[in-house]
Amino acid sequence: VLSLLFYHLLWETLNSTVSHLSQKNVLTTIRDLEVVADPTTYLSLMCSQLRRSGIEKVDLATSHRILRSQNFEGIPGFIPHFRLFALASAQKDPGSTRFELTKFQEHLEFYLDLLMRLNESTRFEISDITVEVSDMRVTERIINLHQIDRSHLGRKTQQPNFSFFEDYNIPLSKTISLKELGEFDESLKQISFELTLLRDSVLIQLGQLFPSVKFCFNHERIAGMGYYSDFCFKITGMNKLPLQKLPSTHGGVSHWTQQFLHSKKERFFSSA
Repeated sequence: VLSLLFYHLLWETLNSTVSHLSQKNVLTTIRDLEVVADPTTYLSLMCSQLRRSGIEKVDLATSHRILRSQNFEGIPGFIPHFRLFALASAQKDPGSTRFELTKFQEHLEFYLDLLMRLNESTRFEISDITVEVSDMRVTERIINLHQIDRSHLGRKTQQPNFSFFEDYNIPLSKTISLKELGEFDESLKQISFELTLLRDSVLIQLGQLFPSVKFCFNHERIAGMGYYSDFCFKITGMNKLPLQKLPSTHGGVSHWTQQFLHSKKERFFSSA
């Protein structure tokens, strides 16, 4: 009974509980459930159930209509009701960041291959495809170091021209090339090592597979705060008509299955 009650309450506020997505952006129904606002959070729960049942490696996919109730007026190309395709992977930590690196490459390669195939068709034309790689631990460190108001950043995430580096005079480059990746301060030494490993073992290889795609590091990303725990990516591309650059895909590492299974050894990677 307690287990059923736990899952009932969890499904009721899953997005706000796990991904810190504001419950104001989720439509709660009269049956104490919510209309799906993010398929990856639900996939994380399914991954946890499969991991608990003894399945060693879990890879899931779904295509789902979702509803967001925040105000999209004034944001071109965005509507509250749309379809998302999502991938999710879960496993016990094999050590040496192998899970994170492997899934980062698998998910990113899938989407880039998809975009290339769409460009080969006659119905789509997506140019100037860019992959921005971030690590939310860097963002968190900068926010703590400079005592930045998180609620202020949260209100600015939908503003395309907002730069908290400029607003708070952060002495770091916002976006840098793969070659320019350098070491951070002592507190981020391990993260600097992992980002270098990600670049050398994944990004350079993907750059060779997709020579027309631009890869870079973005240290200013705030959209993943409270959602991703460390490595994450965002893919943007230029639409033909109307001519504008739009984000198409994002993905990264989250601690959601760790919360569900009460184990810091659990690993989860999702993208949509």
